Amino acid sequence: MITDHKEYTLPSQIHDSSGGLAIFTIAVTSKTSIAWKNETFTDSMNETAINLHNYCTITGFTVLVQRLHLFERGI
Repeated sequence: MITDHKEYTLPSQIHDSSGGLAIFTIAVTSKTSIAWKNETFTDSMNETAINLHNYCTITGFTVLVQRLHLFERGI
């Protein structure tokens, strides 16, 4: 049973699809599931967002292709 929680601030809303959601400093191709692994996070990525990203990818999730496509197009 969950008895307590803590809210964290992320750089953008989880459902945001604007250009402000870019997490890497350069465009990353979506043609491979590992291209993002050596890229640098943007300055807007705070510790919470990086921890969430790392947790998700370590447990088997991959970076959202939609977000990569948006970033590639400069949206």
